[in-house]
Amino acid sequence: GVAGRRAVQLTVLALQLGVCAAHLSLVATNVRAAADGALDHRTALLVSYGCCSCLALLPRLTHLWPLSLFGSAAMMVALGSALAAAILQIVHPDAAPPAPPAPPPAPAHPRAEMWACAAAAFYAFEGVALVLPIRSQLRGERARRLYPRVLISALLVVATTFLAVG
Repeated sequence: GVAGRRAVQLTVLALQLGVCAAHLSLVATNVRAAADGALDHRTALLVSYGCCSCLALLPRLTHLWPLSLFGSAAMMVALGSALAAAILQIVHPDAAPPAPPAPPPAPAHPRAEMWACAAAAFYAFEGVALVLPIRSQLRGERARRLYPRVLISALLVVATTFLAVG
């Protein structure tokens, strides 16, 4: 009914806003790292939000092709360097192993871990919003009847994996 549709729409909206918050937080962390810590997290978050807001004003996504090209090139460089490092380690196993990564910093606020966990959970369940409209496209009564079970099973697998991995 109408109440169910509104509940689904509200849930999808909350999920998408949570994913956006997680992405903005990741971008802000990168901005802060690029500024060598000269910005606090809140300022880096505002800078990230401002940049993303400007991108949202573009009338067509095709205008983002230079940014997309840069992102693709950066990803290829990252993959290539990881592949080269792996090959070097296989070819020269006696070489010194890389230094272990630095431990993550302690949360600045006691609730920071809770918010980080919530952001990771939103990110883990991000695909649900893409799957929900599929039911209306299913053909056959049996497929429509099985859809809720398949969806709930998939969500349980994601939740179990999320809880197991942390």
